[in-house]
Amino acid sequence: VKGMVAIFSYGFQVAEDNFSKAGVDLITLTNYHTLTELALQSGYIKEEQVELLRQWRKDPAAWKPGN
Repeated sequence: VKGMVAIFSYGFQVAEDNFSKAGVDLITLTNYHTLTELALQSGYIKEEQVELLRQWRKDPAAWKPGN
């Protein structure tokens, strides 16, 4: 495998590290950061919600609402 193409990536560091270790390029059409920024700019979500989404992305496995 020389590379992988995906529509979307959450951009988790562990995934980026694994692709790098395997010597596989990952190309995506968009990513989590872009999605949340565009949702904010369009008014689909509010700034408080962006912060909540950022908190989730730091550790989704351990995240609980209200943390």
